[in-house]
Amino acid sequence: MDPTKLRAAVARLLIAALVIATAPIPALADERPARLEGLVVDAQGRAAAGATVYLFDDAGATRAEAVASPEGLYSLSNLAAGHYGMSVRTTEGILAPVAAAPVRVAQGELVRRDLKLVEADAATVDRAIAANYSFGSWFGGLTGAEKAGVIVGFIAVGALVYTAFDDDEPAASPM
Repeated sequence: MDPTKLRAAVARLLIAALVIATAPIPALADERPARLEGLVVDAQGRAAAGATVYLFDDAGATRAEAVASPEGLYSLSNLAAGHYGMSVRTTEGILAPVAAAPVRVAQGELVRRDLKLVEADAATVDRAIAANYSFGSWFGGLTGAEKAGVIVGFIAVGALVYTAFDDDEPAASPM
């Protein structure tokens, strides 16, 4: 088989596989909203009763909030699937840093995330906030299958770009 035709067929096959792998399957989609719940404790490990838990998106907009019960329990419901950062406001009105990575919730999923407040100076608070917005925390929040999909997707796109720009034809010689 002609190598050019073979490369074109492989490129078409990769594109088709990528489209099929990333297309949503309506029959399998879960239409229920996600829920997030857990326990909030202070730096000494005691229940943080009355603390307000905030869930925010990448733009920093608050998407949900809940007040912790006397036992320190909170529950956020009716969440859209996505990646979120979390913060807690104490009963004293202090926005406290949280010792927890950003959370990923899938449609219809119940996620449990316990939060521990930390005692910190301003520099530690700045580091905690910056950690909520890094690529590593985004990638770390993916499931194993999602990480594999991202990696395979990058490889497939790289192969397609290589195939598109690979030209084995010799340059035409000037006459």
